[in-house]
Amino acid sequence: ACSVQMERWAILAPSKVNVVPIQFLDRSKYPIIMGVGDRKCCLSCSSVAQPVLYLEMSDRLIMDLYKHPEESKHFTFNNTFTGSTHHFESATYLGWFHCTSQKSDEPLGITSHTGESEITDFYFQKILS
Repeated sequence: ACSVQMERWAILAPSKVNVVPIQFLDRSKYPIIMGVGDRKCCLSCSSVAQPVLYLEMSDRLIMDLYKHPEESKHFTFNNTFTGSTHHFESATYLGWFHCTSQKSDEPLGITSHTGESEITDFYFQKILS
C-alpha cells in the first residue's frame, strides 16, 4: 500500500469529502471524483513503478472537472458498495483500491491486495449543508 502523497499540504485535518458522479464512464461501476476540502483538491491515482494515491490540486473546480473525460480519468474511482460499505477502485488502474491501515492515524493509501492487512471497506456519512 502507498500513502497519500502531500505535495503542498503538510497536515490535512479531517474534512468533508465532496463526491461528483462521472457520466462518461460505465455507469454500472458508479464512477466518482472525490474532492477533499478545497473545491480544486481531489484524490487521484498516478503511477511511476506502481499506482500511488495523491491529493492533487486540479486546474479546474471539481464540478467542472467531470466534463473533461481525458483530464479527469486519473481522478476517477469506481464506487462499488455492499450494504453500507463502499470500495473505491481506481478507474485508471483497475484492481487498485483505496485503503487504510488497521493502526490509528495512518494515511489513506492504495492497494491491489484486498482482504489482507489493509482496510478497503469505507463508510460514508451524508452531511447536509
